[in-house]
Amino acid sequence: MFESDRLVIRLMEEKDIEEARQLHNEESTLNRLTDPFHVSQEEQQLWFKRMSTSRKSRRYVLEHKESGKICGIIRLDEIDTVNRSASIGADVNPSFRNQGYATEAYVKVIDYLFSTLGLHRLQLVTLESNEIAIGLYTKIGFKREGKLREAVFRDGNFVDLISMGLLDSEWSGKNSA
Repeated sequence: MFESDRLVIRLMEEKDIEEARQLHNEESTLNRLTDPFHVSQEEQQLWFKRMSTSRKSRRYVLEHKESGKICGIIRLDEIDTVNRSASIGADVNPSFRNQGYATEAYVKVIDYLFSTLGLHRLQLVTLESNEIAIGLYTKIGFKREGKLREAVFRDGNFVDLISMGLLDSEWSGKNSA
């Protein structure tokens, strides 16, 4: 567990899985994910059991210090301890969006991943249409690395996925973004 100015960032626990499921199933969240399917309570419980013992994935809850409410989730997947890399992503509760919580959480978590865990590289993909996310990732230091052309089908159209990466050497000085 660690903290930022407004957040407690901790590993997801079983008590959090229903709120995490509701956030995942929220339409504006779902439309930004590469997997657009709703998740049932049963699927969420099975997923959590697998996630709890995984060495390749972790979920962190972003808990608002003042209210105690979960304002989001940080995802780490494809954790590779040999090559010291991981994929990262986040979902932020709609009532906490556009208030700097995602930036605050990413900065704290990325600093932890590079400084404490010794990762060398982080990567992510996002829909090309998700301009707010691309702006955030660019602001904190991620670089565009490529495009997966027409990789996701949304609202009757194929949309490109933008691939972005961040190296620990590029993170220097970015932790105050």
